[in-house]
Amino acid sequence: MTSVGTGAGTASDAGTAAEAAVETATAGVDGQPQLAVVFVAPRYDYQTVVETVRAETDRAPLVGCSTAGEFTEAGPTDASVTVTLVAGEGFAAHVGLGEELSADPEAAVGAAADSLPPVVDDDRHRVGINFHDGLLGRGEEVAMLGYQQRPVPYVGGSAADNFAMSETVVFANDEVATDAVALALLSSDRPFGRAVDHGHEPFGDSLTVTDADGSVVETLNNRPAFDVWRETVRPRATETGVDIDTLSPDDDAFEELLTRFEFGIKTSDEECKIRWPGLTQTTDGPLRFATQIPEGTELFVVDSDAEAQLATARRVTETATTTTPTTPAGAVAFDCVCQGLVLGEEFGTAVDAMAEALSAPVAGVQTYGEVAVAPDDMRAYHNTTTSLLVFPE
Repeated sequence: MTSVGTGAGTASDAGTAAEAAVETATAGVDGQPQLAVVFVAPRYDYQTVVETVRAETDRAPLVGCSTAGEFTEAGPTDASVTVTLVAGEGFAAHVGLGEELSADPEAAVGAAADSLPPVVDDDRHRVGINFHDGLLGRGEEVAMLGYQQRPVPYVGGSAADNFAMSETVVFANDEVATDAVALALLSSDRPFGRAVDHGHEPFGDSLTVTDADGSVVETLNNRPAFDVWRETVRPRATETGVDIDTLSPDDDAFEELLTRFEFGIKTSDEECKIRWPGLTQTTDGPLRFATQIPEGTELFVVDSDAEAQLATARRVTETATTTTPTTPAGAVAFDCVCQGLVLGEEFGTAVDAMAEALSAPVAGVQTYGEVAVAPDDMRAYHNTTTSLLVFPE
């Protein structure tokens, strides 16, 4: 049987916060932990947290990242250390790290995968976790490279730093690194549950990316990208009481509107994967995204509100629990920081809905982008989306 425990700790120093999180999480597991998933708010010293968790768990394999928010089934926490522990005789985990991700993503992901066992054709069930630098702007590429190295379903996300946009880090066993990717390969004798969902609906006409450089889109339909976005969302922005034509990047509403009115790329199954333009810092023309947007991409502006995000939290959990035939032991959720912005004070209600639908411990992180890739779903990288992993009991 697999057991899962979660815990969150807040204190003035990193070591005390980490000890408190591990102590609470340990109470939920039966036996020696075989995996620690660790989320750390930027106010703490990351290395101290990692060293403390490793010492307190008898050096269980560890993977995690810096955050823009954390939560457990008890609710959202205020700048905490959050720890998820997994134990069970039928469960195993391996972790690897690749550095200098910006210089050579393929080499970095390959280095991380070198520490993972090969995927063989047996009766084991496998899933991967992918954490990577959230400021690199190449999340889709890194997600697909991880899948190519070890072709199993993946969850995970882009590390965050609470909107400082300065430095994000990932953790792999004893190591803490920026400009890096951490991969974990988990195996179990019972199937994992997974699901991904976002709750956005497209509106308006399709828009074609006509000039782009990496994650920066200069023009849509051969016009300045920001101008096209502003014209498309103006009627709905006006309904919220915002004069979008006088909006400045210094206004709180600037980030809020870029987060609510994002973009969707329709996939072959008529679903959308969401693209967040929230790294935009000017109204002078370009839109800056959290991942690459190739020229020729067809985009739609999408909309979501708190009600839609609350429904998504419950729906994604119910879907994930139905994909494993056993009772859930617990879960880890990878939520976009944008969902927190859309939900505002209702974010705790979404966490409650997730915990109620799961009826088991759950811990989560707010990231700068979410990984969800599988043989039957190659959308790979998302924004303002929940990617959920359920551990089988």
